[in-house]
Amino acid sequence: MAEQFTIPEPGDTIAGKYFIEEELGRGSYGVVFRAKQLGLNRDVALKTLLPQAFLHTEIVSRFQREAAVISRLHHPKIVTLYDFGQADGVLCMAMEFVRGRPLSVVMRQDAPFSEDRALNIVKQVLVALKVAHGEGIVHRDLKPENIIVCEDENGNEGVKVLDFGIAKLTHGEEQQDALKTLTIEGYVLGTPHYMSPEIISGDPVTNRADLYAIGILMYELLAGKHPFEAPNPSSVLIRHLSDPVPPLPDPKQDSGRFGYAIRRALEKEPEDRVEDAQTLVQILDGEILPPRPPRKIALPALIAVFGLVVVVAALGIGALVLQLAQEDTQTMIAPPDTGAPVLKETTPPTPAPSGEGYNMARSAAAVATSATRLDSARI
Repeated sequence: MAEQFTIPEPGDTIAGKYFIEEELGRGSYGVVFRAKQLGLNRDVALKTLLPQAFLHTEIVSRFQREAAVISRLHHPKIVTLYDFGQADGVLCMAMEFVRGRPLSVVMRQDAPFSEDRALNIVKQVLVALKVAHGEGIVHRDLKPENIIVCEDENGNEGVKVLDFGIAKLTHGEEQQDALKTLTIEGYVLGTPHYMSPEIISGDPVTNRADLYAIGILMYELLAGKHPFEAPNPSSVLIRHLSDPVPPLPDPKQDSGRFGYAIRRALEKEPEDRVEDAQTLVQILDGEILPPRPPRKIALPALIAVFGLVVVVAALGIGALVLQLAQEDTQTMIAPPDTGAPVLKETTPPTPAPSGEGYNMARSAAAVATSATRLDSARI
């Protein structure tokens, strides 16, 4: 089957309308050229398969599915597909030619990024994901190499998301057809540094797998390094599954919206992760705030409060003892030797004055008082 296909070269014209001008990149099974679309006089990226690819039906299926997936997506932040087909012994797709650099190259030169620049790039990628997820498409291989940094329509730094080669459809009629999830026995599809735990484990994949990759990307842009770096791919996968998210080097960033967004995106369990791209945008815009940590009481204040509690408790106990002591003065005491009840000695109360003598004295005092008043009146 391989002999039915050819390897195009610069100077060839494919399908009578794509004049190949230069080779842009080559992999094990494919080549990407810059070509001129004759008649429209526009540059296109012409992606083709090499003859050896046709020895592997899964590679051809992935290529065909990528074209079908991209044809469903129409947005300025996603690369546009112009054409797809087979002609002159070449299976190829003609896509929008984006003048720019892969984000991976930009990161090697400029990372760590400023907050504003990182926020600008991440939010644009999230817009592209929102469109793809709205069509039921999960990218599954989102990484800096698949994000082109370019100039947008306003002359500002923009991005284009590309390479939906291992994308998965989560709904739609085509899910059981040529666009169904591609699996290769014995292999895990994706890039280890950006793979979510559920992809690694072979569990069902949803849009939250792409949001996990966004969390990794955010961390790299701000910290200038990968959160789960390791000497080999297997160790990276293990760290994805088991290690907690390390804090950002900048404590202020880590405690604010960026740290919160990264932690929400990098939850190990998909159901604990941020639910969609729009929610992640709201966190980054400050519309959804991180939960406040428990309020900490300073140690001196804590000691002062404890001391006050001790003093109040001591006063309360003292008052209780005094009250009990007063009550005991009127209670019976049983001596330990005989057990016979006796009364405590107490001072007898002074009896109130009464009787005939008392009444005579009151009368005499009253008479004397009256006499005194009369004498005063005479004077």
